Amino acid sequence: MGLERASWESQFHTIPEPLTFEESKLYLASLSDAALSLIHSFLFRQYHRVRQSSVNYVAAPSGSMQDQVVIQTADEHSMALVHFELRLFHH
Repeated sequence: MGLERASWESQFHTIPEPLTFEESKLYLASLSDAALSLIHSFLFRQYHRVRQSSVNYVAAPSGSMQDQVVIQTADEHSMALVHFELRLFHH
């Protein structure tokens, strides 16, 4: 068992069972107006995926060559996108 898993499990009196596929599906279907904060730029095609998980609000660093495509994709999905200048991920 990894250190992270042991640390997580130590927080519980009874360790919860993983969700079944059906439980996961029901839980994801119940989500609405989720928010996502990123430490690096997201590729525009990933916005299609996060929208499926009810993400409507995204905060992401600006300065990517793909910024305009990302803005257009967020607009297509009626997602609120906020760009900030602090980049925590550098190449």
